[in-house]
Amino acid sequence: MIELNDYYEDRGIVKYNGFYLSEHTADINTASIERNKVIAGRDQMSMELIFEIVDFAIYKNKRISIQLNIKDIEGNFLEDYTGFVSGYDERFIYLNNVPVPISQIRNIVELDEIPWFK
Repeated sequence: MIELNDYYEDRGIVKYNGFYLSEHTADINTASIERNKVIAGRDQMSMELIFEIVDFAIYKNKRISIQLNIKDIEGNFLEDYTGFVSGYDERFIYLNNVPVPISQIRNIVELDEIPWFK
């Protein structure tokens, strides 16, 4: 007796690839890139240099990017906090009114302004 399964070779997931929309595969690729992103640590800055950049950012109304000295489970640094400095006190720098602990700051970078006409 001949059974169907003896002659039919299943292609597995390949037969469903035609059902994916281009937007869906683009979302999958974007999520994969985001998941595998590795953020390198920048050099540890002194407190004097950190406050010099913060004071300059307040004075000139510049955006800054703050890297914290915190790593995730895989040993990568977390995403930078970016925004405008709205003030600071002895414990926190307020970036867009969100407190960022000064004791956890590793590095601060002034961001270049993007012209509105480009």
